[in-house]
Amino acid sequence: MDTYTVRELTQAEAVTASGVLARAFLIDSAADEFAAKEAPLVEHSLNLGAFAGDLQVGGAQVQVRDLCVPGGAQVPFAGLTSVAVASDHRRRGLLTRLMRAALPRSGPPVSALWASDRRSTGASGLASRPS
Repeated sequence: MDTYTVRELTQAEAVTASGVLARAFLIDSAADEFAAKEAPLVEHSLNLGAFAGDLQVGGAQVQVRDLCVPGGAQVPFAGLTSVAVASDHRRRGLLTRLMRAALPRSGPPVSALWASDRRSTGASGLASRPS
């Protein structure tokens, strides 16, 4: 079994973590542009990384947002985003470990994941809306 660690990223690591996300989402041609779009999100987020030794191979980000509920009230929720594991490190439990590390530290008792790939939601035990 491979040995991985999951931990909170330093501010400097969080800024450069978009490279892992870009590779996992197969964004090669505009990686610098992608990193520039991700950079403002880092400062006010919980940023976690999964590491194989010193190499970051996955990550997840939690941003506290507001959710409108019936009656017009707004309640805070933990928005899970930028969740990715490098293709050569998948199917080893890293996503599960990232979520187990993120959710207890995210703050609000409600969370939501914006999935970029519908196929991944069912495999992870998450419900997806029918199309």
